[in-house]
Amino acid sequence: MIAENLRRYVLGPAAAIAVVLGLGGCTTHSSTILNVEHSVRSYFAEHGKAADLEVPDVPGLKMFLHPDDTVITYRIMVEKLWEPNETHWVSRFVREGDTFVDIGANVGYFTLVASRLVGDTGHVYAFEPDPVAFGILQRNVRLNGLRNVTLEQKAVSNEPGTLRLFLSEKNKGDHQIYESDEQRKSIDIEAVTLDDYFADYEGRIDFVKIDTQGAEAVILEGMDDVLRANDDVVMAVEFWPYGLSGLGSNAREYLELLRSYDFLFFDLGLGVGGKRPLKKVLKRDLLQRFAPDAKHSFTNLLVIRGYEQSHKLGWELLGRQRELSAAAALLTTARDEWERTLRDQIRRHGAESVALPLGMPFLLAKDAANRSAREQHVVGQYFRSVAPQLAKERAEVSVAKHALNSFQVRILESRMRDATR
Repeated sequence: MIAENLRRYVLGPAAAIAVVLGLGGCTTHSSTILNVEHSVRSYFAEHGKAADLEVPDVPGLKMFLHPDDTVITYRIMVEKLWEPNETHWVSRFVREGDTFVDIGANVGYFTLVASRLVGDTGHVYAFEPDPVAFGILQRNVRLNGLRNVTLEQKAVSNEPGTLRLFLSEKNKGDHQIYESDEQRKSIDIEAVTLDDYFADYEGRIDFVKIDTQGAEAVILEGMDDVLRANDDVVMAVEFWPYGLSGLGSNAREYLELLRSYDFLFFDLGLGVGGKRPLKKVLKRDLLQRFAPDAKHSFTNLLVIRGYEQSHKLGWELLGRQRELSAAAALLTTARDEWERTLRDQIRRHGAESVALPLGMPFLLAKDAANRSAREQHVVGQYFRSVAPQLAKERAEVSVAKHALNSFQVRILESRMRDATR
């Protein structure tokens, strides 16, 4: 019943007409027939009812939705927006006057949002190879009166030419440029590289969104010039090891390629749930959490330049922490002196005369030789955190930690359109 209501809401008579034309049940892989089917569906989709979006800070948008989609269309109809957390952070990082590149634009959700964010002085370039989605994308741009958008019915890859687009029957955001074991229908599409496309472009590129079901690595290979020419570019990219492997890419190499361009990784999570704080994530954590054989395991990443400096500051902090934890003879002597001083004070004036954590007087009353390894560790940690003999080392650790945290906050805020929001 839900599916039927959805089709009436979005598509109207299109499905019935497609069946009459013999297109709805088409099983052939003929590009000609599939393209005719796509044209029919795209044409009649514009007679469907547009959905009102409720995107925070970007009011007044409407969208025609894909009539045959069971994922993006459903979610937007229910929630009035798509991928709330990614939408939130895109809206924080895309500023008026920016150039936004939307790769895998689908029917145009992020294209519409970005168009409003960049304003009249900015521009959006949207790439979408699927003829049906592209037709609806065009309609959505016209519907919202957007004049700062360039639409390209093309895929983006690592070399120009013709590719096969393998079509998902239900999830219209899951078309892929590699063949799987699902026996999908496919059509011919045109592919370009970003380096070729922007070869004569003299402006800057500020934000790139890539959501292409496993083609992210090959797209990166074809945008080397773009990345080197735009030091402050921020990107939102999908990380889906299963999809990457389908196209012959490797998740580790993909992350290392991003690292080679000095990108830090921040985990945006899946497309469900509301907005959340940005959380920096390490390469090793991503590789552990998302296995290449897990078909439905993926996340979205916000990637921002600054890895080398962050890495350097991280090593400085680690070095200071190791100095503080060193078991050198001088440190051992200082600790013995500290323990004797505390024990004497407790013995003379009572445990209440010294501000100590619960249980610490009992541990200090024991000789080190009689403590368990766990007890010795607890005493050692407390010593490093309070002993006057290590005040200088603790201060250096604090300074190093502050430098690292401040740098990460600074690179985020420097790219946000309003750091006080």
